[in-house]
Amino acid sequence: MTTPTSVDGGAAPDLALRSLRRRLVAWAAATEFVPLYAVYALLFEDAGLTPASISIGFAAWSATAVVFEVPSGALADRVSRRGLLVASTLLRAAGFTVWLAAPGLAGVVAGFVLWGMSGAASSGTWQALVWDELARLGRTDAYTTVTARMAQAEGVAIVVALLGAAPLVAAFGLVGVGVISIALHVVTIGLVLSVPEVRAMRGVDEPTGWSAWAATLRTGVRAATRTPVLARLVALGALLEVVTVIEEYVPLLARDLGAADVWVPVLVVLPWVGNLVGAEVAARRPDLAPRAAAAVVLVGGGGLVGGALSGHPLGIVGIGAMYAVVKTAIVLTDARMQEHAPDAVRATVASVRGFV
Repeated sequence: MTTPTSVDGGAAPDLALRSLRRRLVAWAAATEFVPLYAVYALLFEDAGLTPASISIGFAAWSATAVVFEVPSGALADRVSRRGLLVASTLLRAAGFTVWLAAPGLAGVVAGFVLWGMSGAASSGTWQALVWDELARLGRTDAYTTVTARMAQAEGVAIVVALLGAAPLVAAFGLVGVGVISIALHVVTIGLVLSVPEVRAMRGVDEPTGWSAWAATLRTGVRAATRTPVLARLVALGALLEVVTVIEEYVPLLARDLGAADVWVPVLVVLPWVGNLVGAEVAARRPDLAPRAAAAVVLVGGGGLVGGALSGHPLGIVGIGAMYAVVKTAIVLTDARMQEHAPDAVRATVASVRGFV
């Protein structure tokens, strides 16, 4: 009997694998289906905060994520990864709750700190969980396809949530949208708990507590920075992620290229479309050779430069193309990194990439 090498088909469909994929994709979509994303800045402004004050919250968010990124990865290598993802969800819900209860500067900063801790707790954790569960099924070859589908689910959920925020605001107001977004975290937690987690039991003589966590942290950082192949993949993955920061400036670039304000929201969707296309390529070509991937990234870089210098609003299409190829490369490099990461510090290595 031939064993299928793709999640999307094969001579002998693997029911356990399909079930796992469905649960992971549903969880990924639920995690990013947050209508509050579209309007939380308006909530702050209504509370009297200035753009400068809101920026303080963003700074706190970023700083918190940087500080907790790698330590939380080491924690994910010591405790239940599924449990840590539940904690991550609760932390974000708590942050949103603080925003609604105290939308002043102190509350905004506190909410962003909780959200930053949430992001750090999930970063690296979910990748390691997915790899471990696929390894349990003997199907690590499906990692690229599964994570690509998860990325697509996240992208679609974000777009739907942003578009759905308008009627929700009309019906329930800004605070109502916040309450709905917090309530949706219950669904996310339920989906996390539906994902199986079978990890090797640690021996009774193995150290636990602070010293064990510190040892895991040191070992993971050393593996990510001193193992040549991992160091290259960590650096490459980080550089690819940095390129995507241009998304925050697409509205300004669209206007600068001559787009009327009414068309800016439409053009802003193009990078998201690019992400969906890039994830699809990764899902269908998980074995794409490194040289081919590098060539594709170069083409994407040309699209970015050409689009920015085109002098026409349709130049954003080039930026969307760049997002497509970068997403493909991000998914593929993450898969390569998981393939080479030691089992005992898998989440820590992934968190080092996120930190960088």
